[in-house]
Amino acid sequence: MREGIDTIKFAKPEEEKESVLTKSESIRDEIKSLNPENLSLDKLPNDTLRKILTGYKRIERVISGKDESKELLEGFETAKSHWMDLYKEYGIDATSLENLKLTDAGLEKQREKAEKYGFDKTLMIPAGISPAELIKNDAFMRFSGSEEENQTSKPGAKIEDLIYFGDSKIKTSEIWNKKLEKPQVIFLKNKNHVDTKGDQTMDTLADEHPELVGDDKDKAITRNQKYPQIEKMEDALDLEGLDFMQAMILDRDHFNSTGHHLFDYNDKNITWLTKTKDKITTGRCARFHWDPDDRQWVVVLWNDADANGSLGSVFSADLDVVGIIS
Repeated sequence: MREGIDTIKFAKPEEEKESVLTKSESIRDEIKSLNPENLSLDKLPNDTLRKILTGYKRIERVISGKDESKELLEGFETAKSHWMDLYKEYGIDATSLENLKLTDAGLEKQREKAEKYGFDKTLMIPAGISPAELIKNDAFMRFSGSEEENQTSKPGAKIEDLIYFGDSKIKTSEIWNKKLEKPQVIFLKNKNHVDTKGDQTMDTLADEHPELVGDDKDKAITRNQKYPQIEKMEDALDLEGLDFMQAMILDRDHFNSTGHHLFDYNDKNITWLTKTKDKITTGRCARFHWDPDDRQWVVVLWNDADANGSLGSVFSADLDVVGIIS
């Protein structure tokens, strides 16, 4: 037999139709199991409604023949191109991102977080850089071109004045100075605020873990929460927070797109960096924001009793199953 087209077996139209019907019916059974008492939709919890909606979206993809895995993989490649272009703009070596691929486990984790929490943004950080190295990059640190003056760096400011440290221990810590040994790939929600009521993450938390928010679902916010409480939320959601470099790069990218800082103090978008907990001083965690008055980034340490109505957090998922495939 000749190699090539002759060796390919094509499914008969009847077989394809049967496969679509079988998959669709299987998903329908899953949807029915979510509401065994056949209650009206207005009596179902929000999390159940989201799962039902996700189920019908899956049926739609099966019927339309959309390859969800292909779409996620294409999205991953698009994100990779975006981040490599950004790092190139600032002269940062991003070659360690070139061959990154999602493994099957990574793809499944990305799908799960997208459906459950609405995550839709992939952040990639190349190996070989550290926060300490990043703040030496004048082009990366200096903000200009915004119509809002308080979103830009002060003209002529020295590079060391483009970021303020509330504690000198931050600059000497290992987490600040250690270079990444391998690329980071983080999955999160693309939005212009810290997690708060109305976000899918917080709605899910209120539905599945009401003990963390109380009877009033409007209290399902990360603002004005002490970081130990934020950690409980992260554990319940199987998510994480951010570290120094992730926050700085997210803020830089958001400014490039909008001319406005993601973690602006006046917007009540100061964020806890829960991945820094105990990494600098035991019992303390870093917080990060843009100061529109002094027009600089600010990094300080707060303890486990501190909270602020302008201080919240950002949930993320570390796609640690992503590797470099040569």
